[in-house]
Amino acid sequence: MSSRRSRLEIMEKVVRLCFVLTPTKSEIMYRAKLSFRQLEEFLTTCEYSGLLKKQVKGSRVVYKITDKGKEFLKEYRNFTNAMKELKVAPKVYTKVSGDES
Repeated sequence: MSSRRSRLEIMEKVVRLCFVLTPTKSEIMYRAKLSFRQLEEFLTTCEYSGLLKKQVKGSRVVYKITDKGKEFLKEYRNFTNAMKELKVAPKVYTKVSGDES
């Protein structure tokens, strides 16, 4: 059974990739399994929210996590752990159209 990821789950995945790696747009798109349109939407949201910052490294544009992004990951983990302990349904957020993962 295929289940769709919530917007929050996708945002967490994008931010986590930038915590573990210093990825390019293409790396984020493929590793997070996003379309280009979704990628643009989530990178814009994460940058605007201060979770990620864009950096130029030589000829490459890469994305780095900010302190606020690290705090987001910590709070996301706390939230999901609390949901599991309370046995609350995990899919409580708006779904992303076109997300096949």
